[in-house]
Amino acid sequence: MDLSYDNWAWNFKGESWSKYDMDLSYDNWAWNFKGESWSKYEMDLSYDNWAWNFKGESWSKYDMDLSHDNWAWNFTGESWSKYEMDLSYDNWAWNFKGESWSKYDMDLSYDNWAWNFKGESWSKYDMDLSHDNWAWNFKGESWSKYEMDLSHDNWAWNFKGESWSKYDMDLSYDNWAWNFKGESWSKYDMDLSYDNWALNFTGESWSKYDMDLSYDNWAWNFSGESWSKYEVDLSYDNWAWNFKGESWSKYEVDLSYDNWAWNFKGESWSKYEVDLSYDNWAWNFKGESWSKYEVDLSYDNWAWNFKGE
Repeated sequence: MDLSYDNWAWNFKGESWSKYDMDLSYDNWAWNFKGESWSKYEMDLSYDNWAWNFKGESWSKYDMDLSHDNWAWNFTGESWSKYEMDLSYDNWAWNFKGESWSKYDMDLSYDNWAWNFKGESWSKYDMDLSHDNWAWNFKGESWSKYEMDLSHDNWAWNFKGESWSKYDMDLSYDNWAWNFKGESWSKYDMDLSYDNWALNFTGESWSKYDMDLSYDNWAWNFSGESWSKYEVDLSYDNWAWNFKGESWSKYEVDLSYDNWAWNFKGESWSKYEVDLSYDNWAWNFKGESWSKYEVDLSYDNWAWNFKGE
């Protein structure tokens, strides 16, 4: 596979991609779930467009403007031509029931995500969806009663139909926040500024965790233990997970420069010949060495190998 230029590529059957006639250039995602060739699919995959075909049918019959980074799915083999959506400007759109979005009064411009899980109309929801804001309503209730500042690209969820007004969170500056128990975040001593993700799955306080959460760092603790004993360089937007409460110090992974790294068996990455620099994702699910895999992982490329082939 030519994985250069930020292209995602998967092979789910251990077959060779050489027989697939796809133009993978320009950050395009491509999947083939049946081992068939994409050559018969008449899709314009250029300009970072995602495209899936779940039934081995051709997208040629779908009248979608896939240009300008638009995502499009069709889960029932029907044509999108009957859907009156403005898919331009990086907008995500789904229709789970084969109905038309024309009856939904949403301003989908400016990279806004929108879902409707019950075929109801969003017109009754008083949300300011402008400026790249994500919004979900899982119960068909109105968001108007929620006192959230959704401006400035903030994500917000309410899983119990309660109001966020009682939560003392600084949601400004693109901060993600979740509360899974209806408790208040005010008792948690976290610096949520500067686009930091933070989760607390046990209702405990993060204050006892010695993590540098500044500079867009992701951090999770799944067992209520302290990260202080883990020797991970979390600076510069690095993701780090420890699934067994072990220390990362024995893992020889260069986590600098926004690199993702996982070790699912407590083994050392030192024996894996992967160039993890420059924002590259790398997984090894069997403890084998990537050296025998001829993948160009440079330039922010994702790579998976699910069978060790």
